[in-house]
Amino acid sequence: MAEPLTRLTVEQVDGAQRIRTVMVIDEASVAFLADSGRLNSFYNSETGDLWLLDHERQLAQKINREEVQIFADRLANEVAKFEASIASLPEDEKVLAMKRFEQLFERANQRAAGQVDRFVPQDRAGEFAGIPCQWHDMIEHQNSGDKLVGIACLAETHIVAQGQALASFFSDLAAFSKIVKDADTGPIEFPVIGNLLALPSGPGMMAIKISNSPDFSNLRADMEVISASTESHSSVQHLIPKGYRKLRFSESL
Repeated sequence: MAEPLTRLTVEQVDGAQRIRTVMVIDEASVAFLADSGRLNSFYNSETGDLWLLDHERQLAQKINREEVQIFADRLANEVAKFEASIASLPEDEKVLAMKRFEQLFERANQRAAGQVDRFVPQDRAGEFAGIPCQWHDMIEHQNSGDKLVGIACLAETHIVAQGQALASFFSDLAAFSKIVKDADTGPIEFPVIGNLLALPSGPGMMAIKISNSPDFSNLRADMEVISASTESHSSVQHLIPKGYRKLRFSESL
């Protein structure tokens, strides 16, 4: 019996480049294909596993909540060891050692995707690729106060027929970030796999269009769903190419 399948073509600005990705959603999976049709990643909503394909190294990495927890615990343990190693230093040397430690990761953290702490409704509607959405301000909490970092047009995941699989995918992405955030990793921020459509990370919400402010350029968040289609299919199989090595994420660290 045929099951519905939804294809969303997403265009994202990366510097001077415009990158298109096709998001294929069925009842049990969410897959991302390059514009050429090559599979880049896929998520199984029944197992909670996300597979990331590295075509250059012919490698497929499996990420799930358990794997991210293993990483977070391992990273927190290493940070604790470092902090213990400088505990016996004189105070001025201790401060200098910690400052240098933080500086090691400062630039990498600046390049990491920014965060959005709150979405504030603008009370105006939008529509992209035939998908209705509501505009929101994207607010980031900073020490100096709240900062507007861009705007996003949000829709509910049930707008697509396979909204349950999509909501499961976004929920796991949010859980990955929370696991690492809750671990005591000091100044080290792990760039957990994310997806701009999942930026709201709220229950049943997705971003259809994002426009970043100049101050939010490190996120490279200018994104839009430019086409959407629904079709019938008998079955879709997202297969790891023959000859690719399969590794759990914790095994590749």
